[in-house]
Amino acid sequence: MRKIKKLFFYIFAIIGLLYSLNVIYYAFFPDQYFKFKFSSSEDGSPINGEVYLNGIYLGETKNGILKANISDLESGELMLKGIYQGKQFEMYWDFKGEAIQNGEQEYIVSYQDFINATFDATQLDLNKIEREIFNLVNLERQKYPRSGIRSLRWNEKISQIAREHSKDMLEKEYFSHRTLKYAETLESVDFSQRLKDANIPYIVSNENLILLPVYPNTDIAKESIDGWLRSPGHRSTLLDLDNLYSDAGVGIACKRRLCYITMDFISLRQEYLNENLSYNYVQLIPLYPEGYGFDYNASVSIDFTSSSSVRMRLTKDKNDFYRIVNRDSPEKILWSRTATNYKDTLIISPGSYLILEANIKDTNYNLTIDYLTS
Repeated sequence: MRKIKKLFFYIFAIIGLLYSLNVIYYAFFPDQYFKFKFSSSEDGSPINGEVYLNGIYLGETKNGILKANISDLESGELMLKGIYQGKQFEMYWDFKGEAIQNGEQEYIVSYQDFINATFDATQLDLNKIEREIFNLVNLERQKYPRSGIRSLRWNEKISQIAREHSKDMLEKEYFSHRTLKYAETLESVDFSQRLKDANIPYIVSNENLILLPVYPNTDIAKESIDGWLRSPGHRSTLLDLDNLYSDAGVGIACKRRLCYITMDFISLRQEYLNENLSYNYVQLIPLYPEGYGFDYNASVSIDFTSSSSVRMRLTKDKNDFYRIVNRDSPEKILWSRTATNYKDTLIISPGSYLILEANIKDTNYNLTIDYLTS
């Protein structure tokens, strides 16, 4: 029994000693804690929430105050995370390590800070903004009438590919023209491969990207266009002084205050305007040549008009052109038409060519070839 009493005596003695040492330590080192204060600029009321420094949780404020151990502090990004009017907010500051010697620091938050911090870009009408970007691009192109730049056509299929790329960048947290097909292996594909994966035939293609921090008053469409116009490479694609592109699509993906924006440009049209074809002369038109590198069929719209009848032949062998020139019989003609006006949609395979022959007299013609994506 005496041993038990003696044991308890030692235990309480040790506890008392530790408590005394703790009191003495705090008496000599009163500044081992740093005080963070958060308040409203409107009425000085305290702001409560969770406090993080460089992503590490420091604690939760009480009456707008958090006491953090100095040993846990270093220079970096300070974040206050909480709820304001039913909406989650995150606010960030640059915390300087030299501030520790002051013992405390106050952060004053304005009403506008709360508006910005609770803003959620996912609630925006992104389809509307996509169209606004597209329309602004065409407006920029119209500023150069002497260059003959045509207005782009909105292409919903291309827009869907752009949206999927923006979404992929957002979800996998990267920013590149190459889509991370498999994030774990870092295998990627570029825009041209994304078009091929969707079985879309095209002549040329290009892509503009921009990553924008957004707030309630951000004009996303204007900021995107202005950003691209300031970059020579992006500006060249957007204005397209060589008139390469016929169609475009825009896709946006956002999270809270960050938006990934993709604009894809593509050429789906070939035009032969005011062309002359002399009597008994033959011309070869590459309708869907093997050189494009596609292994799938294409849906093609043909719109042809001429001043006099022209014989048109669709062939799977461009050597048929040389056979006709040499007055030999063509071997792989799929169909033959003689007309001054011809308009149709065809399903053709790679290696398809159109042969035109002025078999009555000299003629002048216009031919538009459009690859369809839907």
